[in-house]
Amino acid sequence: MCGDGMSTMAGKNKALIASLAGVELVLSALGNHFARGGVQMMSLHALASLAVNGSLGCGGCCDVCGDGMSTMAGKNKALIASLAGVELVLSALGNHSSHVGIQDHGLRALANLAVNGSLGCGDC
Repeated sequence: MCGDGMSTMAGKNKALIASLAGVELVLSALGNHFARGGVQMMSLHALASLAVNGSLGCGGCCDVCGDGMSTMAGKNKALIASLAGVELVLSALGNHSSHVGIQDHGLRALANLAVNGSLGCGDC
C-alpha cells in the first residue's frame, strides 16, 4: 500500500464523503433503522472507516502523516461525536448483543473513535 497513493486516495475519499454529509447520512441510517441488523452492521463499518486515519495497513511507513489525514480523521471523529455517534454505536451494540457482525464493527468503531490520530505513524 505504501508509495502507491492508496492511503492518500482513501483519505481523499473519506474527506469527500464527509464533505457531502456522508457522516450525517450514516448516523441517520444507524438511528432510523435500529431493528435492521444489516443496516446497523454496515453503518458501523462505515463509521469505523471514517473515524480512522489513512495509515492503517501501511506497515508504519508513515507516508500519510504530513498530508492532513490524521487531522481529517480527527475532524470526522469530532463530527461523529457531536452528532451523538458514540451513543448510536453503543445503542446498536446493546440492541444487537448476539449479532457478531454488529459487535465486531461496533467495537471497531468505538476503538477508532477513542484512539488518537497517529495509528501506525509513531510520533508524527
